[in-house]
Amino acid sequence: SVPSHSLHAWLGCRGYQRTLCVHRSARLGSQDIAVLSHCTALRELYLGTILVSNISALASCSRLRVLYLDNTPVEDVTTLATCIRLEQLHLASTPVSNVDALSSCQALRVLDLLFTITRVPNARRS
Repeated sequence: SVPSHSLHAWLGCRGYQRTLCVHRSARLGSQDIAVLSHCTALRELYLGTILVSNISALASCSRLRVLYLDNTPVEDVTTLATCIRLEQLHLASTPVSNVDALSSCQALRVLDLLFTITRVPNARRS
């Protein structure tokens, strides 16, 4: 777990890090997580309960396999279309309304949308 005030410095010397868990009490903004664009080796990222709504920095994290964004204000997940190795995505209790972009994530096996009202691509209506 990394305190928010040292996230940039911590990642600056550990850009090869494969797992990152940001403490849930961290007060981060989109500019704070912009440094994640340099963390191309990330496999697991835990940002649950962090007040970050813009995740565009994750576009370069193409090796990401597990991502926790539950209980965040993230609305747009189109950036994650580049994360083709993504196996688990946790979006519980987020305002995400459209997950169409995730269709390119062929490895996706777990999509947690608990308490999230969204439109799932190719969903069958009963």
